[in-house]
Amino acid sequence: GRKESQVVTAEVMSEIEESSTQVESLTNQIMLFPLEAYLENFLIKNWSQIDFGEKLKIHTDEDGSPAQQYPTSEGFIDILAKDADDNFVVIELKRGRSKQEVVGQILSYIGWVKKNLAGNNQKVRGIIIVSDGNQSLLDAVSTIQDLVSIKYYRVNFSFKDPEQKTWSHFFFA
Repeated sequence: GRKESQVVTAEVMSEIEESSTQVESLTNQIMLFPLEAYLENFLIKNWSQIDFGEKLKIHTDEDGSPAQQYPTSEGFIDILAKDADDNFVVIELKRGRSKQEVVGQILSYIGWVKKNLAGNNQKVRGIIIVSDGNQSLLDAVSTIQDLVSIKYYRVNFSFKDPEQKTWSHFFFA
């Protein structure tokens, strides 16, 4: 009777919510890099053209290899860089929207670099690069602004036919 219809209604509503969330998720992801590795490779290949708001260079280890997917006991640092003062900058990439959990991840990498790579006078900080963040991510980072910052990314692609004089610009997150 009535209870069965309430249970069925709740199940249907749950399925509609789930479908709606999946569609919204697909809609939000259409313009994102399909894999985090693509974002990482894009940044590495275009490093000299990217404005981070400061001059950063990719750290190279003893054998001259760039510090991309740099192995640590905590996991792999996406990109390990150095700033103009030769301080370490841990860069953590998230291809889409990110939540506050990434803050714990980057803090563990910062701690590892501080303990294992940084000299006595070298500072270590982090940058989280995401297409978008939520308020909980912003709140979490606001308490440690001197240690971790957030950057949002957008990629600009331009296309034109050979006979066109102007470029058409498309912005992707």
